[in-house]
Formats: sequence, structure tokens, C-alpha cells
Amino acid sequence: MSWRQPAWDKICEFTTKPTYDLHDEYMVSKAITDEHPKIHNSGDDVKRDMQTRHCIALGKLTETEARLKAARQFMSKRRVNLDEQWGELTRQEEELRENFIAFSSFIKENDEKCARAKSKINEMLALTSTRATENIQLQKEVEVLQETKTRMDATIKKYYLYEKFLQKVMEAYPDVFKSLNEVIYRYDALMNARGQLETLNEYRLRELEIAKAQFE
Repeated sequence: MSWRQPAWDKICEFTTKPTYDLHDEYMVSKAITDEHPKIHNSGDDVKRDMQTRHCIALGKLTETEARLKAARQFMSKRRVNLDEQWGELTRQEEELRENFIAFSSFIKENDEKCARAKSKINEMLALTSTRATENIQLQKEVEVLQETKTRMDATIKKYYLYEKFLQKVMEAYPDVFKSLNEVIYRYDALMNARGQLETLNEYRLRELEIAKAQFE
């Protein structure tokens, strides 16, 4: 029996216990045995090596499970953080989408306002041009009217003497003429009579010439 036998017997004595309860004892035993030089295994050592490997595997399994548990806890917390970050990113994305839609709507409304403003400006320019043309035409008409007024004033001034003459005629014959219109009517009647007499005289002269020509 080797010097390592008591430790292995102690391990084998508790083989009825769950393997994870033997982990601490195994680690203490392993630390003790590692301090002594190794010797060649005997036939009995092969069985003990299998048990040792089994214990080591169980230790690694326990350690792995602990690591996996810690990793699951970490990943769970990480998942919570990621979910929160994802929610925040989703909220920011929705906010950005709403801002983009609002900005697009603002740009569209601004473009429509600019188009309406340009159209209104063009209409005002066209109206201004039309008004300017009309003003020029009106100015020309005013000038023509002014010239006509000047000529009419000169004509009225020229015929003012006739008005005075007719006024004197009316004053000279108050029983015959009651107003200037009567004088004018009488003048027109005389002028018509004169024209008719001249026409009649011309007709008679032509008749006389014809008769004279026949006698010759």
C-alpha cells in the first residue's frame, strides 16, 4: 500500500454521497497529493485514477455549470440592458421618423407657400405692367383732351364775339327775341332759306341758259 492510500480510502468511503459534495474534499486531497512526487500506477491505481478523473470531470462540470449560470445571469442582465437599449433605439427611431415626416411636411408646405408667393408676385408684376400701360395710355388721352380743351377754349374765345353780337341783337329787339336760342333759331332759318333761294336761283339760271340755247 502506498502513502496515498488513506486519501483514496477516504474518498471511496464517501462514494455514496453526491459527487458535488465531495468536490471540496477532492480538491484538498488533490493539493496534498500534488505536493509529493508521482510514482508509477499499480493495478489498483487505475481504478482510483478513473475515480479521480470522474471527480475532476465533476469538478469541471460544476465549475462549468457555475460559469454558465454566471454567464446566463450576465446575459440575462445584458439582455435586459439590450432590451432597454433596443427600446430606446426604437423610440429614437420613431421620434426621428416623426421629425422627418414633420420636416418633410414643413418643406412641402414651404414649397407650396413659395410657389403661391411666386405666382402672386408674377400676377402683381403682370398687373403692374398692365396698369403702367394703362397709365401711359391715359396720360396720352389726357394730353389729347388737354389739347382739345385748349383748342375749344380758343374756339369759344373766338366765338365769344358772336355771342356778344347776338346778345346785342336780342337787346335791340326785345319784343322779337326772348333768348339767344330764338336768335340762333331765326339765324338758322334764314340760312336755310338763303340756301334754298340760292338753289332755286341756280336752277332758274340753268333753265334760262337752256331756253336761251334753244332760241339761238
